[in-house]
Amino acid sequence: MASIHDNLFTALADPERRQILFDLADEPDSVNIDSPPDTIANGGNERFKRYHVHLPMLDDYGFINWYPNANAIESGPQFDEIMPVLEVLVDHRKTFPATSL
Repeated sequence: MASIHDNLFTALADPERRQILFDLADEPDSVNIDSPPDTIANGGNERFKRYHVHLPMLDDYGFINWYPNANAIESGPQFDEIMPVLEVLVDHRKTFPATSL
C-alpha cells in the first residue's frame, strides 16, 4: 500500500491534478469544477481524463471530496496532511520554469 507521500507525488506528477490541488489550496472550502481548465480546451480526451482519471484518483487518495452531481470538490480527509507541501509549491510557483508548475 502506498503512503500518503507516495500518493501526493503521484498526484503532483500530472499538471491537471496539480492545478486541481492548487485551486483547492487557494479555496479549500469548495471549488466548482463546471468551468474546464485550459488543458481541456484541447478536446474531449482531456475532459474524459479529468472526470474518469484525475478526480477519482484524488478522491481515492482522500485529497478531495468529489461531488460529481454538483460538479464540485472540497478538501478531503487527507488534505490537511498535504497542505504544507502545496503551500510551498504555490508560494514558489513563479520561481519554477513555466512548464514545471
